[in-house]
Amino acid sequence: MSRADDEGERPLEVDLRSGGDRDNGCSMPGLELSESELRPDCRVIAVAGELDLAVAGQLESALSRIAGIAEVLIDLSACEFLDSTGLALLVNTRNAMLDEGRRLAAFAPSPQVARLIEVTGLAGNGLIFATLEEARAATG
Repeated sequence: MSRADDEGERPLEVDLRSGGDRDNGCSMPGLELSESELRPDCRVIAVAGELDLAVAGQLESALSRIAGIAEVLIDLSACEFLDSTGLALLVNTRNAMLDEGRRLAAFAPSPQVARLIEVTGLAGNGLIFATLEEARAATG
């Protein structure tokens, strides 16, 4: 019998797919993605919640599903947190898409995400834009 069983404690179980804690009543912010077609061959993926190591695979899968699309725009307006894993995913995907003649840009970062982008020096590299219109102009 484990120590947790001896003391009547229940082990913590976390469902990484939803970002929610199943057993102890606490909630962890999750990640929600929604996709829309802006025009033919252009998709917008809206990111809501926290994009970090635990859930970055969800965005990676969404990007893989639209691999043939020429232009992908990532809406970060509802992204509350972005860690180095999420940031690396955006940078690496953009670079891979450029090599294929396709384009990726992100836009409207929340204040927390904008701060990370500033600190990492990625503010002026053509990946992140203040508005959808700026991102479209840069990729179109």
